[in-house]
Amino acid sequence: MNNVDRTLSALKASVERLTMLEKRHRNLLDSLNDGFAIVNNGLQILQLNSAFAHMLGYDYEQITGKNLLSFAAHQSDQIALLNGISRRIDKQKDSYDLNFRTKDGRIVTTNINPTPYLGDGDKVIGSFAVIKDLTDIIKAENTLEYQAHLLDHISEGVIVTDEKGNIEYWNSTAKNMLGFIATCSLNLNIFDILPLDKDFYINIFANNKQVYTESEFTTPSGIQRYLRLSTALLDNKHSQETGTVTIISDLTELIISRQQAEQASQAKTNFLATTSHDIRTPMIGIIGASDLLLQENLNDYQKDLVTTVQQSGQQLLDLINNILDISKIEAGYTAEEIKPFNLLELITECTSTIYAKIKANNLDLFIEIEPSIPLVLVGDTLQIKRIILNLLCNAVTFTESGYIKISIMPIDVYEANDNKINLLFSIEDSGSGIPNDELAYIFDAFHQVNHHSSIGTGLGLNICKKLVENMGGQIWASSQVGKGSEFSFYIPVEKTDINTNDSYVPLLTSTWENISPHKKNILIVEDNKVNSKILTYMLKNIDYESLSVKNGKECLAILEKHDFDLILMDMQMPVLDGYKTTKIIRKNYKKPDIPIIALTAFAMNGDAKRCIEAGCDYYLPKPVNIASLSLALDKLLSDKQDKVTVMSETLIDSLIPEFISSVKDLFEQLETAIDSNNYEIIKNITHDLKGICGMYGFIGLSEASALVNQYANKLDDANLKIAFNNLKQIFKVEIKY
Repeated sequence: MNNVDRTLSALKASVERLTMLEKRHRNLLDSLNDGFAIVNNGLQILQLNSAFAHMLGYDYEQITGKNLLSFAAHQSDQIALLNGISRRIDKQKDSYDLNFRTKDGRIVTTNINPTPYLGDGDKVIGSFAVIKDLTDIIKAENTLEYQAHLLDHISEGVIVTDEKGNIEYWNSTAKNMLGFIATCSLNLNIFDILPLDKDFYINIFANNKQVYTESEFTTPSGIQRYLRLSTALLDNKHSQETGTVTIISDLTELIISRQQAEQASQAKTNFLATTSHDIRTPMIGIIGASDLLLQENLNDYQKDLVTTVQQSGQQLLDLINNILDISKIEAGYTAEEIKPFNLLELITECTSTIYAKIKANNLDLFIEIEPSIPLVLVGDTLQIKRIILNLLCNAVTFTESGYIKISIMPIDVYEANDNKINLLFSIEDSGSGIPNDELAYIFDAFHQVNHHSSIGTGLGLNICKKLVENMGGQIWASSQVGKGSEFSFYIPVEKTDINTNDSYVPLLTSTWENISPHKKNILIVEDNKVNSKILTYMLKNIDYESLSVKNGKECLAILEKHDFDLILMDMQMPVLDGYKTTKIIRKNYKKPDIPIIALTAFAMNGDAKRCIEAGCDYYLPKPVNIASLSLALDKLLSDKQDKVTVMSETLIDSLIPEFISSVKDLFEQLETAIDSNNYEIIKNITHDLKGICGMYGFIGLSEASALVNQYANKLDDANLKIAFNNLKQIFKVEIKY
């Protein structure tokens, strides 16, 4: 090989090596995510990579050789390029933002960092630069700015901390809410500004859950706020816990509004209580006087007039009581009486209360209790009875003929380890019914069905609804005009193993007894002359002696001179009220254990408790009727060692016809049940007979009924019939009517 061939071979090898290096250089530039370009001192593009071409929306070949100034978006960008190349000629490096216009007219914001491109002899022959597309970064910054703007304008405060509680960010709402300004909000820890403890924070990290708390907070300027704090963990992209975010809600206005509403409700309740006192006081005279008059020898016309007065007075009193009930419920003053009770006995007591009305309308009464329900349960017996009695009274009132049916069954049984069950009560009747357009409003206060508008106060069902909902249940109604109605409600109760059978005494009629064969001296302490007179007449009618004084001061004075067996104490009096007088008697009187019955026209929750705490033995809300008064005296003045039930001839004459009628009806039902061997009905009826006969003082009848009940429980048919025949004979002997 000659020299020429060797030179050509070497040259060829050099070209191939340069081609390979250029290709490698090209691949290297094209692998960059950012754009790259080389320009001469006149800004002509000598070389670029695919990323820059794609950034501007052109093919590689379309840009090569073009002047970079032609792609500048604005005149200011062209000036920036010219100033930049001047600095490169002076061998200066640089970095600045530059806007390019793409092929489709879009503007792309970039950041370039040009460097002088040196030739032979270190002469600057141009410039090269990496060009970074800032579109995504600007978009992210805009998003962050927008989000920051939103965070600064939301109603909740936001505080972001690191894992030690150092505040890394909090929005302007949080600063304003907590009373901090920008100049004093740096380098703070969340524990420096919020009433949190370290355990609260540790609990968040330990359990990895969101934690809520409410607290009072006082700003540096002394403004009190009520805050709700919701704190959760913050994780980075590697699921590592980096800190917390706390959302702060200002509850100040809500809490203050609630407090004001509670104060207004309490003011309304107090107003109603005071007003009811003023209304109840004359009601004592109206109802008490008519009650006494009915015991006199009146002709039919007079009885009708007195009965009208009594019924109207009772209706007015019911309205007062219902309004007070609603006020107490709305104010959260429903008295609870959570205790064990026998379900069957509770229902029997309710039906017994309205027994006379059921009998008067000649209605059939059916009771169905699902056998799986435990008869002994735990619940608010007072409120349950109020609901059932209200619904039963409505059913009887609006049912002229037919039937009333009470059904009870369990629904939605709780978890196996829970003693709670939901009981569904239904009271169905065959009465006049309710129009469909009225059903939606039937539980509203003061709402009355059009064709029933003259009956009741329109508050009973509203009270039932509030009581049911307060116990965690629901109530509803269904009805058809002319075919009857069904009111249903469910409430949660608890199961128990306690037996309450021995504590029940059913009442079929409203009665009273005077069990003291000897006259007792009663001191009446009452500032109202009418009330004092009525109480005197009532006491005289049930064979008690009495003396009246006007206030607590006169009461204490007369107790120094005379002895009394019991005091009827009005609790609201001038000079010295009943509360203070009772406390003085209990502390200083020579007979500090003298029985005291509190009389008050206030009927709000806590009145009874306040009277008992003052030292009273019993509590009677006004207006007092002769029945409740006699029962209270019976309770406090009976001989505890030798208690014998004795009824005065006057009372026997007035009450015995209703008693005989009730017992005769029960005897007929009992005989039918014995003939059909229906032991459940036999046990229920004889249980009722035992109680009511004993209450009237007919011990033989009570014991004979108990014997029949005993054989019914043993399913001893032979002895059962013998005992029943004996019961009928005793009835003929003891009741001489």
